[in-house]
Amino acid sequence: MNIRESALTTMAARGVLNAAQVAAAPRFRALWESMGGMGASAIDYGREQVDAAGRAI
Repeated sequence: MNIRESALTTMAARGVLNAAQVAAAPRFRALWESMGGMGASAIDYGREQVDAAGRAI
């Protein structure tokens, strides 16, 4: 097993994290990503443009 694959496995191998923390990590990651924690996505230039200037009439 390559312990350098992720920070989680490295910290678990060094004894920094206990078994409960290692077990909770995949669930935390899934929840983080479902909330949009993955960061900004690329701009889709093929998508239809929308004017969102919000001009008062």
